Amino acid sequence: MDPFLFPDYEKLFENCPHVNFFPHVGKNYFQSKKRILILGESHYGSKERDDSYRYMTIDTIDWCYLKWKSEGKPLVRWNRCYENTAKVISPIADAESYKIYSDVAFFNFFQKVIGEGNHAAKQFLTPELIQESRLALKEVLDVLRPDLVIVCGTGKLQWNWLPPARKNIWTVPGKLTLFTIDEYPAIPFWCIRHPSAFFSVTRYRERFALVKDYLQL
Repeated sequence: MDPFLFPDYEKLFENCPHVNFFPHVGKNYFQSKKRILILGESHYGSKERDDSYRYMTIDTIDWCYLKWKSEGKPLVRWNRCYENTAKVISPIADAESYKIYSDVAFFNFFQKVIGEGNHAAKQFLTPELIQESRLALKEVLDVLRPDLVIVCGTGKLQWNWLPPARKNIWTVPGKLTLFTIDEYPAIPFWCIRHPSAFFSVTRYRERFALVKDYLQL
């Protein structure tokens, strides 16, 4: 049994026809005082092989990051983003921060692979996939009912791919904005710089403290 994963996650999404890749749902997510959903962008790989593999997100988080960490394996560039995110939202940013994934959920926005090769490849991205993925996110929000969505990216995911009709609910100039999206439940979204290269954990821990205080998380 996966020590980090909610055991009945498949049943949670059995009435979600637009959800292709199951989210990682931490084993303590529904007992958390305040629920956090981390929203990533996409998977890359073979369209023929990977589009039909519904456990791709879970394998990426639970087997290629959490298992590595629990076994003391060194991280590589592509899975360091999960580590940086953990250090932002954990009570203490240290070697044990990865355990926060037992308490949160993680979902990638796009419900099919969008490219092969490096992360600049997006040859499979279509308007139809964007719309399908928007509907999938609504289904996930309806099931998980988070108190906050942390979006990993301040570029096209924030401005082009998430639904555009939204309301700003709180802004700290030069630092952060919280907003809701009109076609979704009234859940605050917070977009951060993609937590890979050139990402400051210290800066975003300070901003997360502001968000927690404002939302009373």
